[in-house]
Amino acid sequence: MFSTFLYVTLGGVLHAIDTQTGNVAWETPIAAGRVQLLVHQERIYVACEFGSFEILNANTGSPLKKVRISGSGHAATLLIEGDKVFVTCGGELTAFDLNGTLLWCNKFSGRGNGALALATATQNRQADEY
Repeated sequence: MFSTFLYVTLGGVLHAIDTQTGNVAWETPIAAGRVQLLVHQERIYVACEFGSFEILNANTGSPLKKVRISGSGHAATLLIEGDKVFVTCGGELTAFDLNGTLLWCNKFSGRGNGALALATATQNRQADEY
């Protein structure tokens, strides 16, 4: 069912819009600010510039996991590769498994603070800085 939804964030709320009718199927509060979304295996992965990483059910919007990450202040970026979710925020890179369990964090100590672009052999993502 989730394949018929368009996911839209506005004012700290994630909206699932039915692409056939334009109607709102459900709404769920999420972290406010600039966010990045990825939909993968019936889950929505959300990263917020203020250091929040969330996983929601793509069919219902029900929260599955919310994790605080230490980076903040710059646009967040998400990339899924295999069984890992990579999240950047505030110049830091954090890896989680698909269930939101922390695997590792690289703070890039002494290398600055800003938006990070991510790429692997099969995927790439760029943070939008405004």
